[in-house]
This record gives sequence, C-alpha cells and structure tokens, in this order.
Amino acid sequence: MVRQTNQRENLSFDFQKEIVTSPKLLYHVPDLRNKKVCLYFAERIQTQSNSDATTAKTPIKIPSFRRLETKPSSVDLDLTGSPLKADFDPNEVFDDSADHIILSRPKKKTPLYRGLKSKEARILVSRLNTTPTIQNNDTNEDLTNLVLCSYDDQNQVAKHSHLLYLGNRVEGGELVEVCKTSWKGPLSYKTLTSNSCVEEFKQMHMGATGARKAGQRPEISCAAEFYLTGEETESHIKLECAWDRSNVLLESPPPDSDTKLKICLVKGDTRFVCDDQNTEIEQLEGLISGLEGAELVWLGRHAQDAEWTMEEKIMEILEISRKNRPDEFDKLQEPASDNLLNVNERQDVDITDMLWKILCQCESYAELTDSLHFLFNTILTEDIRPFLYSGNQSSMAGLLRATLRTASMPDLSGAKPLSLLLEMGIEKLKRDSSHFLLSSDLASKESLDHYLSGGSSLSESLTNIKRLHLVVETAFACQTYVSLPTASVKTIVHAALSRLKDAPLEERMNMEFNIQAADVKAELETGRATLWSMTYKNDFVTSTAILQMERPEEIYPHPVESVLRRRSTDNSEPESVEESEPDYYIIYHTSIKQD
Repeated sequence: MVRQTNQRENLSFDFQKEIVTSPKLLYHVPDLRNKKVCLYFAERIQTQSNSDATTAKTPIKIPSFRRLETKPSSVDLDLTGSPLKADFDPNEVFDDSADHIILSRPKKKTPLYRGLKSKEARILVSRLNTTPTIQNNDTNEDLTNLVLCSYDDQNQVAKHSHLLYLGNRVEGGELVEVCKTSWKGPLSYKTLTSNSCVEEFKQMHMGATGARKAGQRPEISCAAEFYLTGEETESHIKLECAWDRSNVLLESPPPDSDTKLKICLVKGDTRFVCDDQNTEIEQLEGLISGLEGAELVWLGRHAQDAEWTMEEKIMEILEISRKNRPDEFDKLQEPASDNLLNVNERQDVDITDMLWKILCQCESYAELTDSLHFLFNTILTEDIRPFLYSGNQSSMAGLLRATLRTASMPDLSGAKPLSLLLEMGIEKLKRDSSHFLLSSDLASKESLDHYLSGGSSLSESLTNIKRLHLVVETAFACQTYVSLPTASVKTIVHAALSRLKDAPLEERMNMEFNIQAADVKAELETGRATLWSMTYKNDFVTSTAILQMERPEEIYPHPVESVLRRRSTDNSEPESVEESEPDYYIIYHTSIKQD
C-alpha cells in the first residue's frame, strides 16, 4: 500500500492506493472479471483478516475427545490404557453441555475502505487521465485505475443515483478508456421489472455512445445467479445462467440459457449432512494418528448416560449374528437419525459392521483389547458362527474365518486390536457410501473401483472414503434442493467421481456442473435472482446494469435505507406493507474507449 500526499502531487487531499483483484461487485463487467486493478481510496477501515472474522459460519459441535498421549517411536510403547501410565482419568465423565457449542453469529458485511469525496475523486481521476504516469514504478503500466467514492447524499450524478467508482485504463502509458460506476436503491421488484427501468438503461448506453456512433447495434448479454440454499460464506447450491437478451430487468432465464449448477461443501457445515459418516471419519482420523505414532484419540460412548458394558453389547451382536438377522442391529444403536442412508438400508450388514459401531466407543486401548478377547473367547466356547458378508475382505473378517476354521485364539498382541478396529470402520464406510450410489442407480461399480480398492495405507484409504462421501453429499444435495431428473443427477455424480479421484481435500470444496436450463425450469421461473445483470456493448462503449439484493459493501458511510427507499420510489404508487417481493440495489457501470 502506498500513501500519496499533496506535497507529491500538488493535491489538497491525501489518498492511498493498493493493487487488488477487481471488486466483486464488478464481477459481471466485461474486462474486469478477476483482473488486477489499482484501487485509490481515502483510508483503509479494517484489515482483510478482520473482515474475514466477521464471516457468518455454521455452528460446529466440538466433541469431548478422550486423548491418550503416546511416544512417536518406542518399542516400549504403552497402549494398555492403564490409569497408572496414561494421563487421563478413567472415571472422567463426558460433558455434552451447551458450552461445547461454538456459535459464530452472522454479521453484516462491512467495507474495507473509505472512499474519497466525490469532488476529490473527480480531481484525482482527472489527474490520472491527463498524467497516466502518476502511478509508481512498482505497479504495472497496463492497469485499470478505480477511485472509490464515499457516499454523499448531497452529490448525485443523476436522479437518485450516487457515484461509487470513477476510473480509467492505461496501456503503454496512454489513456485508452474511462469508466464510471454509480448506484441507487433499494428499489422494489415491481419498479425494476417495469419497462421504464430497462428503457432508462438503454438511454444511458446511447447517451454514452454519442450521436455519431449511435447507429451501431450493441451486443446484449444477460446473467443471473439463484441461491437455492445457503449463502456464499457457507455450504450452498446456486444456479448461474447466461443468455443473449432480455426485454425487462430481472427477467427469468430462457430455456436455452447456458446454466451451471455450483455446489460448495464446507467442512463442519451440517446443511448437506445425509448420514453419520462425518463423526465416524473423525473417529478414524483420531485412531489412525495414534497408530502412526501421534496422538491417540478415543471418542468414548456416544451417549453420556450410557449404562451398558462392552460385554453386554458383544453378546447382543453375537446373538443377532447367530440368527443372521442384521435388521435387528438398529436396536443396538441410539435412535436412528432421519438421514438418507438410513432410508436406504444396506442388505449386506454383517458382524464387522456391528462390531465397529460398538467398539469405536471404547474409551481406552485396554478396553478395546479386553473386548476383542471376550469376543473370540465367546465365539469359541459357545460355538457361534457369526454371519460374514462374502465380499468382506477386512483383516477382522479374515481373523474370524480363521478362528472358526482352526478353533484357536488369534494373536491380539501389539497394535493388532487397533488395526482391526480401523479396518472394520473403513470397510463399513466404503460399503455405506457405495451402497447408496449403487442402489440408487447413480453410479456403476466400475466408476467406484478407485474409491473402494484398498489403498497403500490406512490414511490413503480414509482419504478415498472422504472423497467418496463428498460425492454422496453432492447427490443428496441435488436430490433434496434441486428438482433434477434422475438422469441429470447421475451425470453429476459421474462427473464428481471423475473430478475427485485425486483432488486435494480442502475446507471448502467447490464443484461446478453444466446442466440444462429446462431441468431447473421451476427454480428459474419461481425463484428470485440474488444477482442479475445486463450488458450492452459496442466497439466504443460497454454499459452494465447489475441488480443485487444485498447493499454493496463499498457504500460508506452507510446511508439510512428507509430514507433511500423513500427517495428511490420517488412519486410512484405506494406499495403494500405485505409486499413479499425482494428489494434490489442497481449498479450502473459504463466504460468508454478513447479515440
């Protein structure tokens, strides 16, 4: 950031400037999307980090983990969970009170910069127009300059319209383009969809074009965004449409518009949660870290007031498995949550699935080892032959088959019990996710091979499960929030499976899919666009009208919206208080090429 003073440029006011990505507000302006610009302003109001801290986040439940410290590399590694050697209290009670809920309350977006007064902005942009070399040598000569204007109720560029940006574009030290951005609003949906508004925009473009160039027929393009659920800062689904022309502002996209479905999955956000796998994945991560020599994490009993013992649950599991009645497994668990994978119950549940759901609630390595000894002893002494799915290739399934064949106790020394528990969990999650996709005819077995084949390590296998689960959540989101035909959902699932094969896992996973506008006709016709834009462009002038529900965050100081609304409606007929249609701000951006 560079601070300029009047001593340097002979100006009566101070200003600052930064090289930044073009303002998001101007994303739909041709030639400005994701481009670097030199932004001039009066002062920075807050830092970027402070701005990010105000982002609305989804509440996340922080579980009370029981932790067992282990030494990274030692042959004397103690995994017994003995109270004498482990640094935790064996009688610790898990606290599931509301104190463990972290709530980040939504806050209104606040601006980063305070703009210059309109008069100062005009003086500065005039200096930039006449002396393009005003820029420092550390900036790129071929750059767009934007001067941010502060809100000034007394200085309007047109009827109820206020300046937001003034600027130019310099190439090779020569001025090639000047631009202006103004805004007004909020305006009612009824007002904006009238013919007068689109005619006003056309006249604005023709006025900027000039009489001698007015005969040129402009190219017209339109775009719209529809948030179907969620907001930009959280998990969401939105539709983006682009088409050639509209007769009125805020017109619904036509059936032949280019339409994209964008899905954002934010880690920790529960909007698209369709099963309990996220909790199980967290448990597997904690156990794998212990197996790899880091910190070992035990989640403990799911219910704080659980009074059952591992021996009791294991006996129930063996009885269910002896009768080959996996449908009775639900009795062992807490009341089932209303989620997608519970509705589509698997038919290949076997004893390893049941054992994972119970043994993952162990509170120490000693309890896990004792439980497995009890399991195998009971199988041998009671001559029980538990049901095993023929396709189950986990080590636990192999150990159970060997025990039944040899009638001898398996070796459970060292870290073997922990490895068995991890493989049971990974095997269960693989079959859970693949079952939904296969039973819903959304994916073929061949397309899932990459995710289901054994990885070179437990960590790699778990990473593949996370990717596969993202595909399941994507399918769930499409079926829940978008009225897409099954064929379209299937196409999206196959595209997601292909893209996520080797994709890095991030806190925010963004995916984009091309779809037919006709498939989301209901959403486009009945929904209201969060953002809508129209652009008129010829060889000399580009004019863009952007309509959005949110007040542009660049507007500062904040005007009183009730006053703005009253002035914006002017002498139009009073609207009903019960009007349910949203209000919009309209932003006009005009750029004129210089001869």
